[in-house]
Amino acid sequence: MPCMFRSLKLGPVVVAGFVLVEASNQQRLSVAAVGHPRCRAVVSADCWLKPGVSYFLLPLSLHEREEMPVVFSCFSRKAVQIQEHTFSESAVMASWSAFIKSTDQSPDTFHGAKVYTAKSGGGLVAALAENHSRGYFQAELTFNALEDGKLLFSRGANITKDWVAPGQAQILQDCRRGVQALYYAGWQGVM
Repeated sequence: MPCMFRSLKLGPVVVAGFVLVEASNQQRLSVAAVGHPRCRAVVSADCWLKPGVSYFLLPLSLHEREEMPVVFSCFSRKAVQIQEHTFSESAVMASWSAFIKSTDQSPDTFHGAKVYTAKSGGGLVAALAENHSRGYFQAELTFNALEDGKLLFSRGANITKDWVAPGQAQILQDCRRGVQALYYAGWQGVM
């Protein structure tokens, strides 16, 4: 564990990353950069920011405490204005969705539905279902660990079954390793 974490007494290093989104269009998030979630003290991404455009940096963390201190660095030849902002739950969910979709360029498709799966180097796997059809879509997602008891699931179990309404999207599950573990994910769709 890095000395920085020991001196700050933050506890164990957690899965953390970020999404940098362009704030010019509130209806559709445009991802400028992704700091892929990892179990490291430093998560970074390089990108070019457009002059005169506002951006939001949304942390992606599965830390169990309410607050986790972070440090943000931006290097620029010109002045950059940075201010703290509190995000709504829907903005946080939108940032997770943007991360998942930006990571999986070829989602699984089934009768107008899409299932995106994001994987990061920190042992995080997250799944998102979008229903572009006229009917409800049932998504059943299963994470199978090759070693029992070594994965942590956001919904408490390795199997989820959800109905996604037409025109809606839902984050089905995120899974992260508690300790070193091997796993694979699969899903089934029913119209």
